[in-house]
Amino acid sequence: MKRIAIATFATVLLSHVVTAQQPPAPPRPPAPAASAPAPLVPLRVEVTLSKYQGDKKISSTPYTLAVNANERDQSNFPKTADLTSAIQVLIPMVTVNEKTTGPVYKDVGTRIQCRAESLDGGRFKLELNVEDQRVLPDAKLPADGVRGPWLQAFRSNQSLILKDGQSSEYSAATEQVSGEQERISVLLTVVK
Repeated sequence: MKRIAIATFATVLLSHVVTAQQPPAPPRPPAPAASAPAPLVPLRVEVTLSKYQGDKKISSTPYTLAVNANERDQSNFPKTADLTSAIQVLIPMVTVNEKTTGPVYKDVGTRIQCRAESLDGGRFKLELNVEDQRVLPDAKLPADGVRGPWLQAFRSNQSLILKDGQSSEYSAATEQVSGEQERISVLLTVVK
């Protein structure tokens, strides 16, 4: 019994000596304060798709989206405003990997997606994704003898930084068959 008491006393004494020789643990940093989310700012984003033949404007189609800058979804990702204006076109047969299926319907039209974040100085960063598809009329079909329908697509995925009331023409491309040029412009307005 005496040996057990001496052994226990020696163990406790030794553990205090070892602990006293270790450097003190560094103080824990304070828990980071949860930063308040940026306030929502309602915006009106006007996207205009214009077509030109040379310098002559032949069409202009405006679209308007309501976008809340700094809005997040349930997973804390920026929320996207989405606008689609389309018709369904019947494509009689489609062959993919040597397998033919049909008929198939395909949405043809315009789809615009937009996200917005507030920046300093009253500026906003817009993430714009625009896709415009249309059926080419018979007069514009390639002369290779293959029957359509033929679909023309114009896609743009851009980031822009704009202030309230500022507009920008930010993307342009020339269609290879007709020579028409398609341009995209955007106007940002803060809704008060």
